[in-house]
Amino acid sequence: MTEYIGIGLFVAAVFLFIRWLTRPRGQEKPAVPDTAANPTTLLQMAAELYDYFHAAGKLSDVTSNQTFRDMVLYLNGGGYSNADLLDYYRGDNMVLACGAITALGYRTDSEDLVQPVLEPINSLAYWTRDFALQCLDRRHDQDTELVAPLLGQTDASWQEPAARTILKEFIEARLKRGERPDLAPHLDKAPEEKIQFLKTVLGEIRQGGELVQQIDSWRGARIDVAYLNSIGRVWDDRESGPVDQPLEHESLLNHTGAVVSALSRTPARSALLVGESGTGKTVIVKVLGKRLQSQGWTIYEAGSTELLAGMIYIGQLEERLRSLVERLRGNRNVLWVIPDFGNLTTTGRHQHSTTSALDFLLPYIESGEITVLGEITPGAYQKLLQSKPRLRAAMDTERVAPLADEATLTLARDWAAALKQDGGPELVSESTLQEAWNLTRQYLWDKA
Repeated sequence: MTEYIGIGLFVAAVFLFIRWLTRPRGQEKPAVPDTAANPTTLLQMAAELYDYFHAAGKLSDVTSNQTFRDMVLYLNGGGYSNADLLDYYRGDNMVLACGAITALGYRTDSEDLVQPVLEPINSLAYWTRDFALQCLDRRHDQDTELVAPLLGQTDASWQEPAARTILKEFIEARLKRGERPDLAPHLDKAPEEKIQFLKTVLGEIRQGGELVQQIDSWRGARIDVAYLNSIGRVWDDRESGPVDQPLEHESLLNHTGAVVSALSRTPARSALLVGESGTGKTVIVKVLGKRLQSQGWTIYEAGSTELLAGMIYIGQLEERLRSLVERLRGNRNVLWVIPDFGNLTTTGRHQHSTTSALDFLLPYIESGEITVLGEITPGAYQKLLQSKPRLRAAMDTERVAPLADEATLTLARDWAAALKQDGGPELVSESTLQEAWNLTRQYLWDKA
């Protein structure tokens, strides 16, 4: 009887040993010491990992470390919310940051964490960035855009070799999974240096060609307001008050319509407003600009003074003009207003070069690559045609003649009526208008 009992125990032991050997190893998990949040326990784990963490050569060295895995399981044991893990992720303890963001990546909740994870990523250590991107990749399938928001978030720190490698590997993995990024909405405020860096990085990725094309298409339509304002002025689309709103009249509307017609062609034709000082060229520009702004155009104003500002060395102006044209050309619907167009014939000329700003810009004006609206007096225009006869065919000419006497008085009456407040006194009497007009003709005859 004793022998049978011994044999039975032996068979049972062998059976249990076989069951243990054939257990599904991928399902075994280290026991979690405590499901309640205990910062002391967490800090002890982080301290134990500190030296190993900084000595590890690659990411897999850390993820395969048993203590690190215990820390991840501890953080997911039930005592820490997503907000708690994000706080650790943004903190100064890199070991805890990596553990917290890894734990977050294994959670199955549906909370959208793309922005909270990406927002601080530029200020974090490179390994923490790598763990953060792994977290997002684990939580989101290819239908969630991760590449575009990440590229929109990047700064100059990603140009460092380690960060650059992390960035490329993540993008390549997401593209391989089937993600189809839409970059344009995330690049609006990106400086040119960043755009060039992203093009270089994407060009080094096997499937990055389509994204490079996206950037090229976006650049072709982008208006770099910050750069334009560094030289001239991009018009604001807000009205500052009724005094600044030009009083529209028949002659003004006729001139405006003629210029709009030129700009509506394909390609758009540049135009010159030719008239003596005081005939209303600038008012026409203002009315025209407001009308075009309502149609989606951007109005940019820069004259010879702005183009030359800050220029010290020979060749600087040409480089500035080249950069300016690059940002104005293409299908951007930008109108460049040049109030002192005649001065471009001398801007940039010096004893070592007879090439002026107008010589540089004229080919782009002729081809319609940039659209210009200039102001010039009749005398300056005639001199300009003598030195640059090509200009006659390159730009439409709209001659602005002074208003007739009665039309001028009618405009003055309309102006006074427009500024009169409801129920208020008359702004100016008819006799005062007549006297002002007589004095203008007598003493300001060249302006009347």
